[in-house]
Amino acid sequence: MSGEPPDSGPSSSGKSGGVLSLRGLEKRFGGLVALEGVSFDVREAEIVGLIGPNGSGKTTLINIVTGLFPPTRGTVRLGDIDITGIQAARVARSGIGRTFQGIRLFNHLTVLQNVLVTASVAGAHASAAGWQERARSALGKLGLGHLAYRFAGSLPYGDQRRCEIARALALEPRYVLVDEPFAGMSADESDALIAQLRQVRTTYECGLLVVDHDLRVIHDLCERVVVLNEGQKIAEGRPDDVYADPSVIEAYVGEKAAAQFASSTSKAPGDGHDGANPEGGEIR
Repeated sequence: MSGEPPDSGPSSSGKSGGVLSLRGLEKRFGGLVALEGVSFDVREAEIVGLIGPNGSGKTTLINIVTGLFPPTRGTVRLGDIDITGIQAARVARSGIGRTFQGIRLFNHLTVLQNVLVTASVAGAHASAAGWQERARSALGKLGLGHLAYRFAGSLPYGDQRRCEIARALALEPRYVLVDEPFAGMSADESDALIAQLRQVRTTYECGLLVVDHDLRVIHDLCERVVVLNEGQKIAEGRPDDVYADPSVIEAYVGEKAAAQFASSTSKAPGDGHDGANPEGGEIR
């Protein structure tokens, strides 16, 4: 399952030339190798999970794709366009949105104002009414429309996470890279967000790259999973296949958790599993 990704082919949305393609990504910080030779694709309207131990390079990869810093080697392409190393604002305008592992809202602005910031940047030539329409549509998709005039800092944790995703959606993006959106959520909250992200994928026809440690969530949400360990891709494929991969079990999941997950996949999502796996990812 490791190595070069399979041929992308046409996207499931029927559009052509819109694959987000990462090839040979490497990032070095002095003598530290954070990423080494990582290659995979995310297709339009596809949901891909990115998992691995802490420090395996997941957030570094997102930072490279979204232009926060350039790779040491390798390329990032959006369709036929090479976006490697371009400024973050240009990456966003090209159609790639993101959220952060640590919530980065403007706490003293309202929820609507937070999303309008992105809408106005993405639609610089649109009218104020157009920005409002983008922002309110994004809030509605995440179930936050009724909280539009609340200060962002006053929201519960889960709603703050959703507000960050809504802000990324105000770009009307082709891809959204979501960094640990399920962290700190209960199983019921996670299930609600899974449904909302599926709706986002359908409505916006955008691809999602989702980083998280909750193995049940990644399994239920994603069509494909990529695994990083010590900066290298060690597996890629369907969730069931990846979770059973011996290299993934050894590096991240652990034998006990792998067996636990295998026995739970025939149950309804969230049944019978609450808490963290001390050997690696979470199963809830």
